[in-house]
Amino acid sequence: MMQSRTRRLITKTLTALAGATLMLGGLSSAVAQDVKRAKLGHSFSDSHPRAVAMKQFAANVEKATGGKVAIDVYGSAVLGGEDKMLIAVQSGTQDLYMGALSPISARKKELQIFDFPFLFGSDAEAAYVLDGPVGRKILDGLGDMNVQGLVWAGGAFRNMSNSKRSLNTMSDMKGLKVRVMQSPMALASFNAMGMNAVPMAFPEVYPALEIRALDGYEHPVVDMYANKMFEVQKYLTITNHVYTPVALLASKKWWSSLTPDQQKTVQKVAEETRTFQRSEELRQAADVVSQLKAKGMSVTEMPAAELEKIRVAVQPVIDKNTETIGAEFAQSFYAELKKFRSAKR
Repeated sequence: MMQSRTRRLITKTLTALAGATLMLGGLSSAVAQDVKRAKLGHSFSDSHPRAVAMKQFAANVEKATGGKVAIDVYGSAVLGGEDKMLIAVQSGTQDLYMGALSPISARKKELQIFDFPFLFGSDAEAAYVLDGPVGRKILDGLGDMNVQGLVWAGGAFRNMSNSKRSLNTMSDMKGLKVRVMQSPMALASFNAMGMNAVPMAFPEVYPALEIRALDGYEHPVVDMYANKMFEVQKYLTITNHVYTPVALLASKKWWSSLTPDQQKTVQKVAEETRTFQRSEELRQAADVVSQLKAKGMSVTEMPAAELEKIRVAVQPVIDKNTETIGAEFAQSFYAELKKFRSAKR
């Protein structure tokens, strides 16, 4: 009798424990399902300020949403080149992207204005326009591509490097085979300078420079150092010929899965991260040239008179592409620049 009672008691206890385990498992599963996970991809190495900023963005989003939104960051183009990542964001197979928008500039012609040489005169000027109504309008215009534009996250001026010779005049550029961004405007501009411009996805650039399939490329100096281009490039010429902004984008599919409060929080953190990212980019750019010199690169500045020759050479390309991107849009863009410059006088 006693043994029978003991067995019944044990059976009841085990049944209760099993029920509790199932209930806890169900709660755990429900909690896990409630978390909105996202994949964020970019092409920058871990030491790059943009990579550092995106890790901070992910951590701050998770903290600000109480763990309800969790972002996994994939850098160094492990999810593919910028063109592939942008396609993935449009299709909803990648949730977030941070990088240049030049791969889609053939479809969104307004983006080609960022390939206009000598458009911006300073980082502050660029930030003013990008954070203003014109910059916001460009980001909102990506909506018909199933993309939610969050912020213009940062940007930098581009300079020339090559493995053949020091560039001291515009004529020194002639015949150099250089990689440019996958943008019609960039291609036309560099051809107008006398170079042989080759559009190429960035992950392919280092190997092409290494085997001398390319002579050079143009990029911000921080990126040159982060990607160890000093190993395959000898000459750096400071030209500051183009300012390329980078944007933080979300797929519409993932964005619409968030609650309105979560969307506001992610947007707020994106804007806070933008400030951090820009300051980090400027901080590193201030001393990275000396680091490139220490790695063996020869660094020169293109004389102002030669830069003026380049401006003259590319002006017909700018005039032609102003019509392509839309004269009214270009006028609104230049009007914002004029506001900033007038206020600084």
